[in-house]
Amino acid sequence: MVTGHPGGRQPAGMNRISQPSRYRVVVRGGLGSTFASAFDELELESREGETSLTGCFVDQAQLHGLLDRVRDLGIAIVSVNPVERPATREEQLLVPPTRTRNPGVQNTMHAQPAADAPLGPPAGDAMAFDLARPEQSDAAGIDTALASNRAFAAAGRHEGVTVFPNLRLLVITCLDPRVEPAQFLGLGLGDAMVIRNGGGRVTRNVIDDVALVCQLAEKAVPEGPLFEVAVIHHTQCGAGALADDGFRHAYARRIGAEEADLRDSAVLDPAGTVASDVERLRFTEAVSPRVSVSGHVYDVATGLVETVIPAARGRRA
Repeated sequence: MVTGHPGGRQPAGMNRISQPSRYRVVVRGGLGSTFASAFDELELESREGETSLTGCFVDQAQLHGLLDRVRDLGIAIVSVNPVERPATREEQLLVPPTRTRNPGVQNTMHAQPAADAPLGPPAGDAMAFDLARPEQSDAAGIDTALASNRAFAAAGRHEGVTVFPNLRLLVITCLDPRVEPAQFLGLGLGDAMVIRNGGGRVTRNVIDDVALVCQLAEKAVPEGPLFEVAVIHHTQCGAGALADDGFRHAYARRIGAEEADLRDSAVLDPAGTVASDVERLRFTEAVSPRVSVSGHVYDVATGLVETVIPAARGRRA
Protein backbone atom coordinates (compact mmCIF):
# COMPACT_ATOMS: atom_id res chain seq x y z
CA MET A 1 0.00 0.00 0.00
CA VAL A 2 1.15 3.52 -0.78
CA THR A 3 0.20 6.15 1.77
CA GLY A 4 1.10 9.77 2.39
CA HIS A 5 4.75 9.27 3.31
CA PRO A 6 6.78 12.50 3.44
CA GLY A 7 8.51 13.26 0.15
CA GLY A 8 6.65 10.48 -1.67
CA ARG A 9 8.98 7.76 -0.37
CA GLN A 10 8.15 4.24 -1.47
CA PRO A 11 7.12 1.81 1.29
CA ALA A 12 9.14 -1.37 1.54
CA GLY A 13 7.79 -4.29 -0.48
CA MET A 14 5.86 -2.10 -2.93
CA ASN A 15 4.84 -4.22 -5.92
CA ARG A 16 5.64 -3.19 -9.47
CA ILE A 17 3.33 -3.70 -12.42
CA SER A 18 4.69 -6.48 -14.64
CA GLN A 19 1.43 -7.04 -16.58
CA PRO A 20 -1.90 -5.21 -16.97
CA SER A 21 -3.37 -4.99 -13.48
CA ARG A 22 -6.25 -3.35 -11.65
CA TYR A 23 -5.40 -0.71 -9.04
CA ARG A 24 -7.52 1.28 -6.63
CA VAL A 25 -6.41 4.82 -5.75
CA VAL A 26 -8.16 6.24 -2.68
CA VAL A 27 -8.25 10.03 -2.34
CA ARG A 28 -9.45 12.26 0.47
CA GLY A 29 -12.93 13.80 0.25
CA GLY A 30 -15.67 13.61 -2.32
CA LEU A 31 -15.09 14.70 -5.92
CA GLY A 32 -17.29 17.42 -7.33
CA SER A 33 -18.65 17.12 -10.84
CA THR A 34 -15.72 19.09 -12.28
CA PHE A 35 -13.09 16.81 -10.77
CA ALA A 36 -15.05 13.61 -11.40
CA SER A 37 -15.19 14.33 -15.14
CA ALA A 38 -11.38 14.34 -15.19
CA PHE A 39 -11.42 10.60 -14.36
CA ASP A 40 -14.29 9.39 -16.53
CA GLU A 41 -12.30 6.33 -17.65
CA LEU A 42 -12.19 5.00 -14.08
CA GLU A 43 -14.73 3.52 -11.67
CA LEU A 44 -15.50 6.08 -8.94
CA GLU A 45 -17.02 5.30 -5.54
CA SER A 46 -17.39 7.73 -2.63
CA ARG A 47 -18.01 6.88 1.02
CA GLU A 48 -17.02 7.99 4.51
CA GLY A 49 -15.20 11.09 3.31
CA GLU A 50 -13.06 9.30 0.71
CA THR A 51 -13.32 8.48 -2.99
CA SER A 52 -11.82 5.44 -4.71
CA LEU A 53 -10.72 5.47 -8.35
CA THR A 54 -10.35 1.97 -9.78
CA GLY A 55 -9.14 0.93 -13.20
CA CYS A 56 -6.78 -1.20 -15.27
CA PHE A 57 -3.19 -0.07 -15.86
CA VAL A 58 -0.84 -1.60 -18.40
CA ASP A 59 2.38 -0.54 -16.67
CA GLN A 60 3.97 1.52 -13.91
CA ALA A 61 4.19 4.63 -16.12
CA GLN A 62 0.44 4.70 -16.67
CA LEU A 63 -0.26 4.44 -12.96
CA HIS A 64 2.23 7.27 -12.37
CA GLY A 65 0.32 9.27 -14.97
CA LEU A 66 -2.88 8.94 -12.95
CA LEU A 67 -1.09 9.99 -9.74
CA ASP A 68 0.31 13.02 -11.57
CA ARG A 69 -3.19 14.04 -12.67
CA VAL A 70 -4.50 13.67 -9.13
CA ARG A 71 -1.58 15.72 -7.83
CA ASP A 72 -2.13 18.55 -10.29
CA LEU A 73 -5.75 18.85 -9.17
CA GLY A 74 -4.52 19.32 -5.59
CA ILE A 75 -6.28 16.17 -4.36
CA ALA A 76 -4.81 14.30 -1.39
CA ILE A 77 -3.89 10.67 -2.02
CA VAL A 78 -4.74 8.33 0.87
CA SER A 79 -3.59 5.00 -0.58
CA VAL A 80 -2.75 3.09 -3.75
CA ASN A 81 -3.45 -0.66 -3.76
CA PRO A 82 -3.64 -3.46 -6.30
CA VAL A 83 -7.09 -5.01 -6.63
CA GLU A 84 -7.09 -8.73 -5.87
CA ARG A 85 -9.01 -9.65 -9.00
CA PRO A 86 -6.67 -9.62 -12.04
CA ALA A 87 -7.59 -7.58 -15.08
CA THR A 88 -9.72 -9.45 -17.60
CA ARG A 89 -8.78 -9.69 -21.24
CA GLU A 90 -11.58 -7.27 -22.10
CA GLU A 91 -10.31 -4.74 -19.55
CA GLN A 92 -6.79 -5.01 -20.92
CA LEU A 93 -8.06 -4.22 -24.40
CA LEU A 94 -10.06 -1.24 -23.11
CA VAL A 95 -7.19 0.40 -21.20
CA PRO A 96 -7.12 4.04 -22.40
CA PRO A 97 -3.85 5.76 -23.29
CA THR A 98 -2.23 7.77 -20.52
CA ARG A 99 -3.54 11.32 -20.57
CA THR A 100 -1.18 14.26 -20.54
CA ARG A 101 -1.84 16.98 -18.03
CA ASN A 102 -1.41 19.99 -20.32
CA PRO A 103 -2.14 19.04 -23.94
CA GLY A 104 -0.37 21.30 -26.39
CA VAL A 105 2.04 22.71 -23.80
CA GLN A 106 5.64 21.60 -24.02
CA ASN A 107 6.71 21.19 -20.42
CA THR A 108 9.86 19.25 -19.60
CA MET A 109 9.02 19.28 -15.90
CA HIS A 110 5.95 17.16 -16.59
CA ALA A 111 7.66 14.33 -18.42
CA GLN A 112 6.20 10.87 -17.76
CA PRO A 113 8.25 8.90 -15.18
CA ALA A 114 10.21 5.91 -16.40
CA ALA A 115 8.44 2.55 -16.10
CA ASP A 116 10.76 1.40 -13.33
CA ALA A 117 10.55 4.61 -11.28
CA PRO A 118 9.63 4.16 -7.60
CA LEU A 119 5.92 4.41 -7.04
CA GLY A 120 4.71 6.77 -4.37
CA PRO A 121 2.30 9.63 -3.84
CA PRO A 122 3.44 13.09 -4.88
CA ALA A 123 5.11 15.22 -2.25
CA GLY A 124 2.81 17.77 -0.66
CA ASP A 125 -0.93 18.01 -0.31
CA ALA A 126 -2.63 21.16 -1.51
CA MET A 127 -6.13 20.29 -0.27
CA ALA A 128 -5.28 19.77 3.40
CA PHE A 129 -2.68 20.96 5.86
CA ASP A 130 -0.20 18.24 6.78
CA LEU A 131 2.12 18.78 9.71
CA ALA A 132 5.77 18.03 8.93
CA ARG A 133 6.24 17.16 12.61
CA PRO A 134 2.87 16.34 14.18
CA GLU A 135 4.39 16.22 17.64
CA GLN A 136 5.01 19.97 17.33
CA SER A 137 1.45 20.91 16.41
CA ASP A 138 1.49 23.49 19.23
CA ALA A 139 4.67 25.21 18.01
CA ALA A 140 5.06 28.83 19.10
CA GLY A 141 4.69 30.35 15.61
CA ILE A 142 5.75 34.00 15.59
CA ASP A 143 7.85 33.61 18.75
CA THR A 144 10.15 31.23 16.92
CA ALA A 145 10.39 33.62 13.96
CA LEU A 146 11.10 36.58 16.25
CA ALA A 147 14.04 34.75 17.76
CA SER A 148 15.50 34.43 14.27
CA ASN A 149 14.86 38.14 13.73
CA ARG A 150 17.05 39.02 16.70
CA ALA A 151 19.94 37.11 15.15
CA PHE A 152 19.25 38.76 11.77
CA ALA A 153 19.37 42.27 13.26
CA ALA A 154 22.45 41.52 15.36
CA ALA A 155 24.32 40.38 12.25
CA GLY A 156 23.53 43.68 10.50
CA ARG A 157 22.24 41.95 7.38
CA HIS A 158 19.58 44.66 6.94
CA GLU A 159 22.10 47.48 6.57
CA GLY A 160 22.66 49.18 3.22
CA VAL A 161 19.64 47.64 1.48
CA THR A 162 17.97 50.03 -1.00
CA VAL A 163 14.29 50.37 -1.88
CA PHE A 164 14.72 49.71 -5.61
CA PRO A 165 15.57 46.00 -6.10
CA ASN A 166 19.08 45.03 -7.18
CA LEU A 167 17.77 42.75 -9.94
CA ARG A 168 15.06 45.17 -11.08
CA LEU A 169 12.67 42.29 -10.53
CA LEU A 170 9.16 42.02 -9.10
CA VAL A 171 7.89 38.48 -8.45
CA ILE A 172 4.19 37.59 -8.27
CA THR A 173 3.61 34.14 -6.81
CA CYS A 174 1.52 32.03 -4.42
CA LEU A 175 1.39 32.26 -0.63
CA ASP A 176 1.94 28.48 -0.34
CA PRO A 177 4.79 27.94 2.19
CA ARG A 178 6.45 25.51 -0.24
CA VAL A 179 6.69 28.35 -2.76
CA GLU A 180 9.23 30.71 -1.21
CA PRO A 181 10.97 32.72 -3.98
CA ALA A 182 13.91 33.64 -1.77
CA GLN A 183 14.65 29.91 -1.62
CA PHE A 184 13.85 28.51 -5.07
CA LEU A 185 15.19 31.59 -6.90
CA GLY A 186 18.12 32.19 -4.55
CA LEU A 187 17.09 35.79 -3.85
CA GLY A 188 18.91 37.82 -1.25
CA LEU A 189 17.56 40.73 0.77
CA GLY A 190 16.97 43.67 -1.58
CA ASP A 191 17.19 41.59 -4.77
CA ALA A 192 13.49 41.66 -5.69
CA MET A 193 10.05 42.87 -4.73
CA VAL A 194 7.56 40.07 -4.04
CA ILE A 195 3.75 40.04 -4.16
CA ARG A 196 2.05 36.88 -2.89
CA ASN A 197 -1.57 35.79 -2.80
CA GLY A 198 -3.60 32.61 -3.13
CA GLY A 199 -2.52 31.07 -6.44
CA GLY A 200 -0.22 33.94 -7.42
CA ARG A 201 -3.00 35.35 -9.61
CA VAL A 202 -2.90 38.79 -11.22
CA THR A 203 -5.92 40.34 -9.51
CA ARG A 204 -7.06 43.97 -9.52
CA ASN A 205 -5.20 44.52 -6.24
CA VAL A 206 -2.01 43.06 -7.70
CA ILE A 207 -2.28 45.33 -10.75
CA ASP A 208 -2.66 48.32 -8.43
CA ASP A 209 0.47 47.27 -6.53
CA VAL A 210 2.49 46.94 -9.75
CA ALA A 211 1.19 50.33 -10.86
CA LEU A 212 2.35 51.84 -7.56
CA VAL A 213 5.86 50.50 -8.15
CA CYS A 214 5.72 51.93 -11.68
CA GLN A 215 4.81 55.34 -10.30
CA LEU A 216 7.75 55.26 -7.90
CA ALA A 217 10.23 53.80 -10.40
CA GLU A 218 9.45 56.33 -13.13
CA LYS A 219 10.77 59.10 -10.88
CA ALA A 220 14.06 57.26 -10.31
CA VAL A 221 14.41 55.96 -13.90
CA PRO A 222 13.06 58.60 -16.29
CA GLU A 223 14.04 56.72 -19.46
CA GLY A 224 14.54 53.16 -20.66
CA PRO A 225 13.31 49.88 -19.15
CA LEU A 226 11.91 50.07 -15.61
CA PHE A 227 11.83 46.52 -14.26
CA GLU A 228 10.61 43.01 -15.01
CA VAL A 229 7.58 41.33 -13.49
CA ALA A 230 7.88 37.53 -13.22
CA VAL A 231 4.53 35.79 -12.68
CA ILE A 232 5.13 32.32 -11.18
CA HIS A 233 2.40 29.73 -10.71
CA HIS A 234 3.11 26.26 -9.33
CA THR A 235 2.03 22.63 -9.41
CA GLN A 236 -0.11 21.14 -6.62
CA CYS A 237 -1.67 24.56 -6.01
CA GLY A 238 -4.36 24.75 -3.35
CA ALA A 239 -6.22 27.28 -5.51
CA GLY A 240 -7.22 24.29 -7.65
CA ALA A 241 -9.87 23.61 -5.00
CA LEU A 242 -11.81 26.56 -6.41
CA ALA A 243 -12.73 24.36 -9.38
CA ASP A 244 -14.67 22.05 -7.07
CA ASP A 245 -18.35 23.04 -6.89
CA GLY A 246 -18.83 22.23 -3.22
CA PHE A 247 -15.65 23.88 -2.00
CA ARG A 248 -16.21 26.98 -4.14
CA HIS A 249 -19.82 27.40 -2.98
CA ALA A 250 -18.85 27.20 0.69
CA TYR A 251 -15.90 29.57 0.25
CA ALA A 252 -17.96 32.10 -1.75
CA ARG A 253 -20.55 32.14 1.01
CA ARG A 254 -17.81 32.60 3.63
CA ILE A 255 -16.28 35.69 1.98
CA GLY A 256 -19.36 37.07 0.19
CA ALA A 257 -17.96 36.64 -3.33
CA GLU A 258 -19.42 35.58 -6.66
CA GLU A 259 -18.81 31.91 -7.43
CA ALA A 260 -18.10 32.64 -11.12
CA ASP A 261 -15.24 34.97 -10.19
CA LEU A 262 -13.75 32.35 -7.87
CA ARG A 263 -13.95 29.64 -10.55
CA ASP A 264 -11.80 31.79 -12.82
CA SER A 265 -9.18 32.02 -10.06
CA ALA A 266 -8.61 28.24 -9.88
CA VAL A 267 -5.11 27.01 -10.75
CA LEU A 268 -5.44 23.54 -12.30
CA ASP A 269 -3.12 24.08 -15.26
CA PRO A 270 -0.37 26.43 -14.03
CA ALA A 271 1.11 26.89 -17.52
CA GLY A 272 -2.29 27.99 -18.80
CA THR A 273 -3.17 30.31 -15.91
CA VAL A 274 0.24 31.96 -15.88
CA ALA A 275 -0.10 32.70 -19.62
CA SER A 276 -3.48 34.30 -18.99
CA ASP A 277 -2.14 36.44 -16.14
CA VAL A 278 0.89 37.58 -18.15
CA GLU A 279 -1.42 38.68 -20.94
CA ARG A 280 -3.61 40.60 -18.52
CA LEU A 281 -0.66 42.42 -17.00
CA ARG A 282 0.81 43.31 -20.39
CA PHE A 283 -2.46 44.85 -21.59
CA THR A 284 -3.50 46.84 -18.52
CA GLU A 285 -3.32 50.61 -18.85
CA ALA A 286 -2.14 51.05 -15.25
CA VAL A 287 1.21 49.33 -15.87
CA SER A 288 3.91 51.23 -17.74
CA PRO A 289 4.81 49.90 -21.21
CA ARG A 290 8.42 50.15 -20.02
CA VAL A 291 7.80 47.15 -17.77
CA SER A 292 8.47 43.67 -19.18
CA VAL A 293 6.44 40.68 -18.02
CA SER A 294 7.36 36.98 -18.06
CA GLY A 295 5.57 33.79 -16.97
CA HIS A 296 6.95 30.71 -15.24
CA VAL A 297 5.86 27.46 -13.57
CA TYR A 298 7.50 26.14 -10.41
CA ASP A 299 7.28 22.38 -9.89
CA VAL A 300 7.13 21.73 -6.15
CA ALA A 301 8.11 18.08 -6.69
CA THR A 302 11.34 18.75 -8.61
CA GLY A 303 12.21 22.24 -7.33
CA LEU A 304 12.65 23.47 -10.91
CA VAL A 305 11.24 26.61 -12.51
CA GLU A 306 10.38 26.53 -16.20
CA THR A 307 9.84 29.66 -18.28
CA VAL A 308 6.67 29.33 -20.34
CA ILE A 309 6.28 32.97 -21.43
CA PRO A 310 9.58 34.82 -22.12
CA ALA A 311 9.94 38.40 -20.92
CA ALA A 312 8.46 41.04 -23.19
CA ARG A 313 7.03 44.52 -22.79
CA GLY A 314 3.31 45.28 -23.04
CA ARG A 315 1.64 45.58 -26.41
CA ARG A 316 1.31 49.32 -25.87
CA ALA A 317 5.11 49.76 -25.90
